[in-house]
Amino acid sequence: MHITFTENQLINYFVDGQEEACLEIFLSDGPDGLRKYLGIPPDRDDIFLSVYDYFLFEKKFIFIAVDRFQDFLVDVMTVYGPLRIRHMFQIEDRRYDDLFQSVMLYIGVSREALFLHISRNVPKLLEMFHVQGPEAVRFELHLVGSHYDDLWVKVLDILMDHFALQQVNERQKSHVKEFFRSMRNVFLRQF
Repeated sequence: MHITFTENQLINYFVDGQEEACLEIFLSDGPDGLRKYLGIPPDRDDIFLSVYDYFLFEKKFIFIAVDRFQDFLVDVMTVYGPLRIRHMFQIEDRRYDDLFQSVMLYIGVSREALFLHISRNVPKLLEMFHVQGPEAVRFELHLVGSHYDDLWVKVLDILMDHFALQQVNERQKSHVKEFFRSMRNVFLRQF
């Protein structure tokens, strides 16, 4: 006989009276530690996702984590980009898009981690833009969807400014090299 549980029954079974302990485990060990603490086997993603979604959407665990570790998350996004944070919290699935949008707006925009990440990675992003196209850059920065259009325009402005500066610097280098060649030739003719 196979017994089935409703989602609420699963949540009650795994969570009942343990919410504070689960929060502390989540904050210290992340989603994998939470799964282990709850004793949910690796082959039962369905159960874990029901319980995990409850903690994320109902109990707002992710916002508590963002508030507590915001400086760390700014550093992570600055160095590795927005997708790393989605991976850390195991919220890559589309059902977490709205949840992550809030995290992105706070860490990436308000705390400027996205812009710091872009400024650190301009050459890579310009190369990606040139080789793979703008959609690849947009995906890399997790700016997919119309709700990110205004932010995407700002990113394009940053990339365009860097590209234009790069082109000016290349022209200036060319002019300086030509000037020194001319000076060398003049100098060599005098002796």
